[in-house]
Amino acid sequence: MFPPALPPRTIPARISTASGDASQGGRPWVYRPFDLVPVRLQLWFSIVAACLTSAGLCIKSAFALRMPSVQRIFCGAASFVLIGFVFASLHALVGIGTGTGYTLVGGVEEARPLRWVDFIWLSFATLTTAGFGDVAPVNATACAIATLESLCAILFPATLIARIASLPEHPHRSGG
Repeated sequence: MFPPALPPRTIPARISTASGDASQGGRPWVYRPFDLVPVRLQLWFSIVAACLTSAGLCIKSAFALRMPSVQRIFCGAASFVLIGFVFASLHALVGIGTGTGYTLVGGVEEARPLRWVDFIWLSFATLTTAGFGDVAPVNATACAIATLESLCAILFPATLIARIASLPEHPHRSGG
């Protein structure tokens, strides 16, 4: 049903040479999928910076004095979702970077490697405190990120709701 799984913590490589076969005296080179890590890190930092900037602007808008309550709630919800994507990016950085930060639970780990969508799933399962348990952090860094995300999941909505409730309502103008 599934193709045979690679042993854990191995990087598949294609060994070839610049002048052909290594047995003919050519110089071998190894191609690894992680050769593009600097490009991926730049993309990762760009995504995290964009999400953090957008979340900050949404939170700033939510706390503006002359903002209708409905728009404050939408800004708070948007910032909560953006924070989820920031944590998904942190989980992916640790998980893909180390290869040992997370594991799939329930016999799925032999079927396939972790994917980007697994880190998004983990992030929102943790952020919403659903905690489905099919992806689990296993090293100290991964556990620390999951703990910080759990704290944000509890404190962010409580703080946002308390702050929005304490701000004065924007007076509605009557037509005329």
